Amino acid sequence: MKTHNALVGINYIRPGYMTNQFITELIQSETLVDVYRDEIKAETLRGIIRECSDDLMCIEKYSDYGAYDGTSIVERPHVNRVRWGSRELGGTEKLLQKIADPKKIDLNRFASLWDAIVDLNGEYVSLSLHIERIDPDICLIGKVIDFDEEFVLLDEFGTLRTQDKRKLLLTRAEITRVDVDGPYERDIAALMSR
Repeated sequence: MKTHNALVGINYIRPGYMTNQFITELIQSETLVDVYRDEIKAETLRGIIRECSDDLMCIEKYSDYGAYDGTSIVERPHVNRVRWGSRELGGTEKLLQKIADPKKIDLNRFASLWDAIVDLNGEYVSLSLHIERIDPDICLIGKVIDFDEEFVLLDEFGTLRTQDKRKLLLTRAEITRVDVDGPYERDIAALMSR
């Protein structure tokens, strides 16, 4: 019995990677998207993909109501879906308050997420380091003050409520995402500098 393949002509995606054609078109058109990393966290990153390399993806994030919410850098192989064109995204796009001059982060100069963290640590007053494999809800805000091949020492900022500042030693391998320039991070850093 001969079967007909209805998917003739469809380009199959190598597991763990997105096709460059679609990602490039989304970057050039500045299309609002939802980025999924289902194996890491059930949270959607909503925003505009600004840069993408073989290893990393940079997303300028926006809230459901269109407010700028900082920038995230994630490992590209963890991205398993990108959605665009929905009615919900269209509604958010109408409310979008794009930042006038977003900082360009050239991902091609970074070989890994860790290289991006080290570089961004020098450019921003604080970073948010996510350790989503351990606990999807943990986000550590602060400045990297030292590191070696295995560990990172973080000058960690507490919450707006506690206004605490402390040192934290954590393993580099557990970091799955870095965020910069979000409103909460900026508020914490401003409060800690007083």
